[in-house]
Amino acid sequence: MNFNTNILSYLLPLPAILLGLSFHESAHAWMANKLGDPTSKNLGRISLDPIKHIDPLGFLCFLLLGFGWAKPVLVNSRNFKNARRDDTLTSLAGPTANIILAIISAIIFGVYLKVVGMNYLSDKYYIVTQLILSFVTINTLLAVFNLLPIPPLDGYHVFKNALIKVVPMNVFFFLEKYSLFVLIAVIYLLNATYALSGVMNWAINMLLNISRLFL
Repeated sequence: MNFNTNILSYLLPLPAILLGLSFHESAHAWMANKLGDPTSKNLGRISLDPIKHIDPLGFLCFLLLGFGWAKPVLVNSRNFKNARRDDTLTSLAGPTANIILAIISAIIFGVYLKVVGMNYLSDKYYIVTQLILSFVTINTLLAVFNLLPIPPLDGYHVFKNALIKVVPMNVFFFLEKYSLFVLIAVIYLLNATYALSGVMNWAINMLLNISRLFL
């Protein structure tokens, strides 16, 4: 791999990261507003403008480490009619937006393959190929990772709202108090066991199978 290709490998995912994070956070804000909480709408978070959503440190970590974060969308659950249900729907809105983007990207990739055929492997089409695939992979990653039931990820809200009457409160207190350490430990274990990459590969292959419908 030459120097130019190395540079491209860092630059080409940028549009997918920026758009994926913007859709994710905007979807949270949009859903919360629809369910009665205008907090994030009033802060201008129902927007696809990356500037409104990107956390500089989180974005840098995304580029260097492969995972990162955006500015959290503020939600006031007291504005919801049904706090647990509406908080769950608001939490699921972000990953759902990424899944939709990943599916659309996979379909675009299928149409792209139909047009260029096996030429997609050539240097001539390298940039376009990697750009489209980055939208598939990054949006899949955002959806899968955010569904983990660990604070402050979206999956934790779903987990807590669904099981708050079953799981002892001490479990939630522990997870929230030591959330950073728990998250780091889980990321380490997932990387060490290749569990996350296995789920990612399965999800991406499923999406690319969708694209083959267009071949």
